[in-house]
Amino acid sequence: MIHLKTPQPDLKSPQILWENVLRDGTLTGSTETADGAAANAVGQSTSDGWVPSVMPATLSVVLSAARLADAAAFVAHTLGSSGSTVYVEYLSGATWITSASVTPATDDPFVIFFPLASSDEWRVRIIGASTPFVGVAIICRRLSVPGTIGVPHTPLNLADDVELLGRSRSRNGHFLGSEVHRSGFAANLNLEVQQKDFILDKFESFRVWFNEGNAFVFCSAPTTLSDDMGYCWRDGRAINPGFKDAVYMNVDLNVRGYRG
Repeated sequence: MIHLKTPQPDLKSPQILWENVLRDGTLTGSTETADGAAANAVGQSTSDGWVPSVMPATLSVVLSAARLADAAAFVAHTLGSSGSTVYVEYLSGATWITSASVTPATDDPFVIFFPLASSDEWRVRIIGASTPFVGVAIICRRLSVPGTIGVPHTPLNLADDVELLGRSRSRNGHFLGSEVHRSGFAANLNLEVQQKDFILDKFESFRVWFNEGNAFVFCSAPTTLSDDMGYCWRDGRAINPGFKDAVYMNVDLNVRGYRG
C-alpha cells in the first residue's frame, strides 16, 4: 500500500527506495528484546526484526551530516495487527517535526511519500497498545525514474509466484484440495527508454546496488496505482543498459520479491 502525503507531480512515474539513512549513522532503539535488536530493522533481511519491549517506541539515527529524505517504507511487520500508528520524524533545532504518520490496516508492506526535508537526525516513532515486530524500516530520498513503466506490466501486488505441488486431490469426483508453495513474486520491470544522462548520473549508484543483489522498494506509479509496490531484489541478470540510439538507453530489472 502507498500513502501519499505530498502532491508531487513526478509520483506518476516509477519510484525506487534504497538509500536508507537509518543504516548510515548511529542507530538507537528506545528498547529492544533479546531476539529483537533494533539493528535488525535496518538490515535487508525479512526473517528477523526489531521488537521493542515497551511502548511507545522509537528507532532513531544520528548522522554525521544532514541528509534529505522524502519517503519511508516498512516491510515484514506486524504494525497493522498490533494496532500501531507510525510517525516518521526529523529533528529541527530542539524540536521533532512529523513528516508523516500512518495507521496501517494490515501487516502488508507499505510506503509513505512526504515533503522533502533535511536533518542529521531522523527517527521512526511507534505508538500503540502492544509491541510490534518491524522487519525492515527505511527512510530515504526516493529515486524518481523519468517516464512510465513499460507495458505489458503486471502490478507487483498481483505478481504472485504460486507453485502447485503435485496434482489437486480428488475422490469420487469431489475436490479435496491442493498443496501449494508460495514464494513471493517474480517480475520484469521495464523502465522503457531512459535518457543516457540520467542512467550514467542519478541511476548509477542504484545500478551498482542492484547488481550486487541488494534489496529495494519499487513503486511503478504511486499516484495512479496505490497498491503496485514491492520489496524486491535481483533475480537473474544484472542491469546492463544498452543504447537504443545516441540519446536513449534500455533498462530492465528482473526481480524477485517479498510477499509476506
